[in-house]
Amino acid sequence: MAAARPYRLIVTDDPCGTLAQGEMRYFATPLEAANAFAKATEPFKTVIYDDGCTARELNRDEQRLLENVCAKLGYDLETVEA
Repeated sequence: MAAARPYRLIVTDDPCGTLAQGEMRYFATPLEAANAFAKATEPFKTVIYDDGCTARELNRDEQRLLENVCAKLGYDLETVEA
């Protein structure tokens, strides 16, 4: 059974913790998640897809949407390697 809100925004302000320990918010569409991502004030954040059957990072189209939303709102994305 697929989740009605499969996009998860995970945020944290703890540089020593993991995102798995962060706060999660759930969204029905990648656009809603991208807007919430851009507006979140926490310095460490990500959006993933998890419908209860499949958990994955965003695909190329979803990632491009996230990048475009952030660019339109005046934010730059940075990838942080662990």
